[in-house]
Amino acid sequence: GHENYVIVKNIYPTGHPYNWTTIGELEDLQNATLKDVRSFYENWYGPNNATMVIAGDINKRDVKSLVEKYFGEIKPGPDNGDPEPQHVDLKETKKVYHEDNFARSPRLMMAFPTVDQRHFDAPALELLGQLLGDGKKAPLYKMIVEDRKLAPNVSAYSNTQEIAGTFHIVTTGFPNTNLTDIELAIKESFLKFESTGFNKKDLERLKAKYETGFYQGISSVLWKGFQLARYNEYFGTPDAISEELQKVLDVNMSDIKRVYQKYIKDQNYVLTSFVPRGKVDLVAEGSKLFPINEEKIVKNVKK
Repeated sequence: GHENYVIVKNIYPTGHPYNWTTIGELEDLQNATLKDVRSFYENWYGPNNATMVIAGDINKRDVKSLVEKYFGEIKPGPDNGDPEPQHVDLKETKKVYHEDNFARSPRLMMAFPTVDQRHFDAPALELLGQLLGDGKKAPLYKMIVEDRKLAPNVSAYSNTQEIAGTFHIVTTGFPNTNLTDIELAIKESFLKFESTGFNKKDLERLKAKYETGFYQGISSVLWKGFQLARYNEYFGTPDAISEELQKVLDVNMSDIKRVYQKYIKDQNYVLTSFVPRGKVDLVAEGSKLFPINEEKIVKNVKK
């Protein structure tokens, strides 16, 4: 449950908007005053900072009239503009660990800083993740799951967001797997990817899978609404839904190789080892304890 917290604290510097998780920290919530909450609401929750989507079998004229009736009197908030990209550059590789009270198996995550979701390289990073970890032909799967038998599964994915992004490799090992072995296997997988590579057929297969998932994601009225809102909010227009799909479909083999060289090969990363309490011997070599203020769990006693 603390994995994302540990990742963002180590990959984004203090002052970066992504240095803390969206849900916040309990101490901040407990110390918030009514004035704090009201000020935050008035600053951000105006109709000029929102996207409304109404989808379904509707009459446009009636809907516009109802929107005006129920929402028209709400005054706009301040114009805060759109945030600019804030990419980060890791000066060194960081390895940290945490003893988890509830874990039964060790879990490793490797995160590389990348780019925001509107960046030219974002589509290629999306497909690079699938090439490295998706399916039994993928180098990460073959090395970690089939050859070394260190874990039952492994995944790689690009997580580009509004102002910055990360590229993740994550796997939960078997109960006694040493995470140093997994880290070394990941690096061997990279070498295999570099030497063996991939072909055009592999890339087209993954594009087809991506496109299928895209259309499944707008197969219902509800999800059409979600997606139109997302593209309007983060890309400036709902029409971007088709434009961004095409960008992924236009990615070629040289694009994949370029982003691999630029963001992954020999680059610094954050590595987290989450292990069951008392199993520190399983953490990746060179890892340091990352302090986490955990809320004390007490039994609810009825008075």
